[in-house]
Amino acid sequence: LCAYDQKGYFSPLLIQHVARRQPDPISRYARHIQRRHRFDAADWCRAMTAALMSRSIQDATSTELETALELAGPDNESPATEVIEKLSAAATAWSRGLTDLIMSRATAGSPGWLAINSCSFPRRTTLSLTAANGDQRSVTVDLPACGFAWISDELPESPRKPASKKSPPDDDWLLANDRLEVTFNAATGGIARVRHPQKREERLSQLVSFRFPRERKIPTGEEGAPPVKTFYAETRCLGHEAVPTEGPVQEFVTWGEIVDQLQPQTLAKFRQTTRLFRSRPVIEIDVELSDVKVPDGDPWNNYFCLRFAWHDSTAAVTRSVLDGAQAFAGERFESTGGIEIASESERTIIVPHGLPFHRQTGPRMLDTLLVVAGETERRFRCTVVLDQSYLLETTRDVLSPVFVQPTTSGPPRSGTQGWLFHLDARNVQLLRLLDVENPITEDRDEPEPWRTLSGFAVRLLETEGRSRPVKLRTFRQPVFARTRDLRGDTRRELSIDGDTVLIDIGPYELADVELRFAAT
Repeated sequence: LCAYDQKGYFSPLLIQHVARRQPDPISRYARHIQRRHRFDAADWCRAMTAALMSRSIQDATSTELETALELAGPDNESPATEVIEKLSAAATAWSRGLTDLIMSRATAGSPGWLAINSCSFPRRTTLSLTAANGDQRSVTVDLPACGFAWISDELPESPRKPASKKSPPDDDWLLANDRLEVTFNAATGGIARVRHPQKREERLSQLVSFRFPRERKIPTGEEGAPPVKTFYAETRCLGHEAVPTEGPVQEFVTWGEIVDQLQPQTLAKFRQTTRLFRSRPVIEIDVELSDVKVPDGDPWNNYFCLRFAWHDSTAAVTRSVLDGAQAFAGERFESTGGIEIASESERTIIVPHGLPFHRQTGPRMLDTLLVVAGETERRFRCTVVLDQSYLLETTRDVLSPVFVQPTTSGPPRSGTQGWLFHLDARNVQLLRLLDVENPITEDRDEPEPWRTLSGFAVRLLETEGRSRPVKLRTFRQPVFARTRDLRGDTRRELSIDGDTVLIDIGPYELADVELRFAAT
């Protein structure tokens, strides 16, 4: 008898892609994950529109697109262009349909935008909007869970950052907001340290680098000094610029080269753009490589990467797998979601935007692989989020798009904000909406009365391995609720308190909760 532990599982996919000379062994997964998150958010808009109008949730167009999306990658990239075009058109049409329904009885007023949140938790996001007069500004918006927020076209003037009377000596290499400070390394062009404005502890550092297959001895140039032993090339910063911005977004750009110290030769050039957002503990990192000397050989020992380091060697490192937080064994691991670095008092989450292959190179260092043999992608994004308690929630927050549609009037009749579902457990996520099912029950002479009622089902997932009761509230008061199995049979009838359904959910449980409503 053998107990299988997922943390010991490690696939040979990266090595196989490189050995078979298949294109884009890394970015094929990132593109697929990004497309999948966009589809899920768009399909929620479509299904939500159907639920509000008491129509069937299942739709042939949606099913066809989802099937094509899964067939398109990551293993088969050939039809991806056609799928991307269909996905873009569907996302626009489905979010537009939900917008029109919400705004159907809008109060006559100024034009604006409706921002839609498909996630089952509240989100604070920064949106770039273009006003009627052509002015473009960024605004930070709080979005209710599974809900919307209306933003007036009459955007307030963006407050200017007041000039500091006394700047710190490294102010030219500093970005800061009310939640964190980021200091850049003048030698490497990466992040030297991240810390809270009111604390001295350094949380994280980062740079772009290249790893060689073997450890090398690099002369220091000082007489009598021993050589430096390292697996990595030297990253040199050649310039930097603090991009002038107004509003909630700040940008800092560095550029330089990655150099083989022994040849010497330039292995690649890089340009890194780092962004901060007002009132958000979020760092967004965009990296572009150029003039790349593509590595060859074992991809796990010969790669360009983003390198991260943190101060606490006792911190636990956890990755997300199949929408759950899981540990891993060994140095190498896979995760297309988030990676959490947690100590007793701090949590740091790195979201690599679908980049799947990572290597922990020490108790407090991590490489996220960017380019190996056969990889053609040169632009990469990574987001770092501080002090958020739930790994999957943070990952979905970063990867799930917020759809923004223009409106000719507003606000909606229900107000500038509104929610459609609410869960009181942040470790439980609403994945999608489904149709009701009426299975044949042979052991009953009379069918249950709830079978004649209309409704829909919601699919919930527990993500942290915790068992707990959950309260689900809906936009309409149900009269009957049950959990069902995958055949549609009833597992348990659920208690209802007003508009709230009471659910007991187990660790990592996938629960389909069916709701029925009184006839209107």
